[in-house]
Amino acid sequence: MTSKIWLTNKAGVFGNLNSDVICDISSIFSQIYRCDVKEFMCFEYYIFYNAFMFFAEKAEKICLLVANVINNEDSSVALEKLIEGLPNLKDLNYYTEDDNENIITPTTFQKLLKIPHFLTLDKLTLRYIPEVADIDIFSDYIKRNKKTRIHFEFWYELSEQYKTRLQEIIDEIVETEYHEYKVPLIEFQGHTNYTKLRELYGSY
Repeated sequence: MTSKIWLTNKAGVFGNLNSDVICDISSIFSQIYRCDVKEFMCFEYYIFYNAFMFFAEKAEKICLLVANVINNEDSSVALEKLIEGLPNLKDLNYYTEDDNENIITPTTFQKLLKIPHFLTLDKLTLRYIPEVADIDIFSDYIKRNKKTRIHFEFWYELSEQYKTRLQEIIDEIVETEYHEYKVPLIEFQGHTNYTKLRELYGSY
């Protein structure tokens, strides 16, 4: 008699990014006849896109910590493609690895705003955001955002010009008396006004 598994609550894969080996976990799919997990975690692991979608397609909460979702040609899957394929998503925590410029590109924020269910997320946490990200589009978005709790941590290697623009966004938020939007938490190396921003973030 062959046993089959029905995943219903949480699932996760854990690995070691220091290894050059990319493990293909699709071999276990035949043992699972249904996957309805609400929460999926991937930690220090290269996971193929088809395997990621097998586990995460119906998930409401996804945590990718120092993880990388890759195509069959070993290139990273763009953030907007991941979110577009996750219609039930409510909470995403994505801590990318160092090589992340294929994940977040100059057009990422613009494309995300065209995805209807992106605008209904409860929480979005992105860490290691590279300088290529268009923060002016992001700045316009946060002033209209009344739904999503946002926490953005930027890559530590940023140009002074980019840091200055981030600081201007933070200062504008902090100096605004009344906020008609969800105050985001924005972090980068060398920022100021962080304590006040953190207080505002916690109160919304």
